[in-house]
Amino acid sequence: MTESTTTPQATHPTGAPMGNRQTERLSLLQEQIWIAEQLAPGRSVYGIPMVIRLRGVLDTELAARCVSEIVRRHEVLRSRVGEENGELYLVTDPPRPFTLPVFDFRSRPDDWREFVETAAREPFDLVHGPLLRAAALRLEDDAYALFLNLHHIVADGWSLRLFWTEFAALYTAWHAGDEPDLPDLTLQYRDFAAEQRRLTEDGGYDDALDAWARELAGATTTLALPVDHSSRAARGYRGDEFTTVVPERLRADAYACAKRLGVTPFAMLGGIWGVLLARYTRQDDLLIGTPLAGRTRPEYQSLIGLFANTMPLRLRLDADVPFASLVRELQLSTFDALASQDAPFTELVKRVDAQRTSHETPLFQTAYSFEQSTEFEATLPGCAVTELYELSNGGARLRLGLGAVDALGELSLQFEYDRELFDPGTIEAMAESYLALLGEAASHPELPLGALRTTTDAEPDRKLTGRPVPEIEPATLHTLFERRARQSPDAPAIEREDGTQISYAQLNSQANRLARHLRQLGLRTGERVALALPHGSSWPSAVLAVLKAGGAYVPVAPDAPDNRKTHVLAETEPRLVLTVADLAKDFAGPHQVLALDDPAVASSIEAQTDEDLEDTAVTTRQVAYVPFTSGSTGVPKGTLVTHANLTAFTRAAVDTFELGPADRMLQLAAMTFDVHVEEFFPTWLAGGCVVFFDGVLGRTGPEQLLHLLGEREITICELPTAYWIEVVRLIDPAVVPLPHTLRRLLVGGERAPIEVYQRWLDFGIPLTNVYGLTETAVTSTTYEPGADFDREALPIGRPMPHAAVYVLDTWLAPVGRGVPGEIYLAGPGVSDGFLNRPEQTAERFVADPFAAEPGTRMYRTGDQGRWTTEGDLEFLGRVDRQLKLRGHRVELAEIESVLDGHPDVASSLVVPRRTEAEPAAELELIAFLTGAYADEAAVAAYVRTQLPPHLVPAHISIVERFPLTAHGKVDQAALLALHSREHVVLPEEALAGELEARVAEVYCAVLKVPTIDLRTDIFALGFHSLAALRLVSRLKSVFTVQVPIAEFFADSSVTNAARLIVAAGADQPVG
Repeated sequence: MTESTTTPQATHPTGAPMGNRQTERLSLLQEQIWIAEQLAPGRSVYGIPMVIRLRGVLDTELAARCVSEIVRRHEVLRSRVGEENGELYLVTDPPRPFTLPVFDFRSRPDDWREFVETAAREPFDLVHGPLLRAAALRLEDDAYALFLNLHHIVADGWSLRLFWTEFAALYTAWHAGDEPDLPDLTLQYRDFAAEQRRLTEDGGYDDALDAWARELAGATTTLALPVDHSSRAARGYRGDEFTTVVPERLRADAYACAKRLGVTPFAMLGGIWGVLLARYTRQDDLLIGTPLAGRTRPEYQSLIGLFANTMPLRLRLDADVPFASLVRELQLSTFDALASQDAPFTELVKRVDAQRTSHETPLFQTAYSFEQSTEFEATLPGCAVTELYELSNGGARLRLGLGAVDALGELSLQFEYDRELFDPGTIEAMAESYLALLGEAASHPELPLGALRTTTDAEPDRKLTGRPVPEIEPATLHTLFERRARQSPDAPAIEREDGTQISYAQLNSQANRLARHLRQLGLRTGERVALALPHGSSWPSAVLAVLKAGGAYVPVAPDAPDNRKTHVLAETEPRLVLTVADLAKDFAGPHQVLALDDPAVASSIEAQTDEDLEDTAVTTRQVAYVPFTSGSTGVPKGTLVTHANLTAFTRAAVDTFELGPADRMLQLAAMTFDVHVEEFFPTWLAGGCVVFFDGVLGRTGPEQLLHLLGEREITICELPTAYWIEVVRLIDPAVVPLPHTLRRLLVGGERAPIEVYQRWLDFGIPLTNVYGLTETAVTSTTYEPGADFDREALPIGRPMPHAAVYVLDTWLAPVGRGVPGEIYLAGPGVSDGFLNRPEQTAERFVADPFAAEPGTRMYRTGDQGRWTTEGDLEFLGRVDRQLKLRGHRVELAEIESVLDGHPDVASSLVVPRRTEAEPAAELELIAFLTGAYADEAAVAAYVRTQLPPHLVPAHISIVERFPLTAHGKVDQAALLALHSREHVVLPEEALAGELEARVAEVYCAVLKVPTIDLRTDIFALGFHSLAALRLVSRLKSVFTVQVPIAEFFADSSVTNAARLIVAAGADQPVG
């Protein structure tokens, strides 16, 4: 055979039309693969490419003869797909000699791998064929590689092994001049396809399907896997692979453990995959697809073809169950699955009424397989197999899958993933965690699943977690301010609402006089003072005065509900309440009420001397501030924040935000919100100015705010994330003047979507995403994204100098990079605990096992996060945003992520609500959306194609903007008050144009239904992909246009079909 020396161009020999060729209906599995291929045109999602490396001299002409004989024996290898009237057929062409191209890489030994990787990604033409490709590559004088690529529609993993077994037998026999001794084939694949259809129609699989349905009852069918990049409405099926080899010692330990437990390597390795997925998804009931041979008749075992039936295995992964119990249960489940392995997957989906979408596999979105094969170890005369591996075909059938292959003496793990969703580094980190879990389980199979570690590191990676800088010079907050007042006495410390300025010396004097007056009134060191002042520039002197007098200030909102004010005062038992005369009567009680605007009080304060209070002993461990936050029980709780906490944060903030004397910080936060601390003290430590304005953020529009920022020459400020989203949504930076002095904007409080940040880039103002909690002194981590940032949401970044951040499992062990866990904050910012709440303090403030000093505590945040491969912390949502709905565990952030993926949705928030007032009433989900062009019906139709029924919100409500609380967070109670359960539904007849009406007639005829909702995707109505295929065929016939299958499957509603018909050039049926 002549050897080629050039890289081949892709060619597809044209098969003959059906004519007198043999035709048979496709099997049910083949139909599904054909439909899936139509959703990824120009991509090889279902190719099965592999390379077999040989040492020796290969007779390439003999190799071509062997392939020709295999193709002759197995009709399916010379088949292709035909379509007629919406039905699919397998067209079998007559046998002919197979041409095996030979490519010589001896002069370019580094090019052959790129050659096969490119060839592996070349798409197949299912209509014209061929569906088998093979080539020989000469690498050296005595080294070859065979490249083999079969389309999955004609082969499966068993088929690959059978192909090589027959190839080796034929080559060996003919090389020796003998006749091969291969078994005669009494059946062909078409016989299996026909029998499968007959059994399906006759109910022959009913018992098996019933068994599957019982096993899957109540199972969660959506994999809540965190991704790196936003999911699109239509998948591109762009895939990649990462392969790692299990160390030989670990391989031996894992197999030895499996043997001791009495389970197969399949169960051992599959159990680890389940545990890993449970950690990533935080789900304890998973369905994982696994290919079952499907060759239940002996005659089928010697046939090449698509028999493998990928079916869901159910893993219940309770954290307290020992690993040994899990894998034994998995083994039993696998045996049950094998007993019913011939039940077609497509029929199972119908039987269990699984949610269908056009772009996700129903029932499961991840798969696992294990192959332990010796067939490829067979040698050829004069040649030995030295290496074999499967190649990536460039496609991704599922979001994520694992294939474990044990061949040629080594165990390899092949991770196939959707590269539109995952970064390579994420998958590599996942592989590391898999190996760590495997090592833990092999050594200690008796451990409960929750105790298995996802990293081999006993200590957190300090490059990630941070290492808090010790305080070089401990100080109190007011002494830091006094130091600045001495350094810059004439510099402005605050700018009032009217633009007048108060210097550092003036503010210090005001605070000293008030502090002395408070001491005269009996305030003792360590006692608390409630500040119930109107929002504005009167706060700084009051805050500083309480601190200087040795007290701890307690912010109280004057306009808060009476029961909340009463609760705060009862909890804190303040010695004094500082307020104004108009509010004094609201705060009457056992404490003294001081109206600062009372002339007599003002005169007494003015009579005091203005020197610093040198004789008041205040330590850094003394409580400086007692903020109240909403508790999980609905009762606000106070937090004991010390001077040491706040000075450590203040110094870190100056460095992190690069604050200096020229900075002007706009004061926006309510005084009951801890962000006011961030606005005051770091600005003052740096010598900057805190600027007040006449208003509150919640009643200030975005355009008004931007004008204010420019007018007052603000250089830095912090906005709640929800408000920032409103700014981006409502402001066109090309039209509205932007503040030229604003050098940086801080945002924090909620997850920041990538879509909003990408639009923010047009503003040209640097952004910092901040994260922190009241219990750990305001802010602990920050992230500054670049212009090329493209993850799903902005990370919350890396620790500030005063903080340490851990991501831990339920056993307080570090998790592997990329694995979700709970966020714990440590360092000098961790407060002293909750006021009067010893049990809650003990629950949330726990011993830091990684601290150098004994007795150090860390704070359990209740937030879920993970470390990205870049070393940034990603916020995944609250632990308590998980809820049970009709027996299903629901993650509200998952639903919001899908809603945010709709192109017309600017932002979303899902709020649970009781259907009735009673506590026992059923929960339902209300989705609130913003977006100028968002349409409730369109978004509802979209969501039904993206989520299973239990995750679809009961109601969708579009609002102009999200109402905010005084703290700048979304006011969920106000949102629910806005929502009305009375929805006006317009008659479909009024919505339907003439074209939609005609398209609806086609739908009703094909689907055999009396009426059809114009905007609902047929998959959401329970129809399957073959019905969609028939619709496409019928629409083509009626309207004489080609409807793009991929776009149709992305939204198969009548309305979208009409749009596609118009786009294709027709708007009315022929005749």
